[in-house]
Amino acid sequence: ARADYSQVICPGGEYLVNESISELERRLTEDGFMRVHRSYIVNVDDVHDVEVSRGGLIELRLDRVDASVPVSRRRATEVKGRLGIG
Repeated sequence: ARADYSQVICPGGEYLVNESISELERRLTEDGFMRVHRSYIVNVDDVHDVEVSRGGLIELRLDRVDASVPVSRRRATEVKGRLGIG
């Protein structure tokens, strides 16, 4: 997220769209996407691995776009529930 713009990363490339991350979240939630951080929305189906540090911080590894995304502490419980991890 960058102000009223969002950077979208997908297998086909990276795009800057004139839409806020909140707007994208509203549109994409029903399609399997989830907000995991104030700056990140991910396709839950693309989560390949979950890393939890000793301090409890969570990082998601995404399959098709070869990226890692942090999970905010505020959203950690929701993310764990959605991914079925304890």
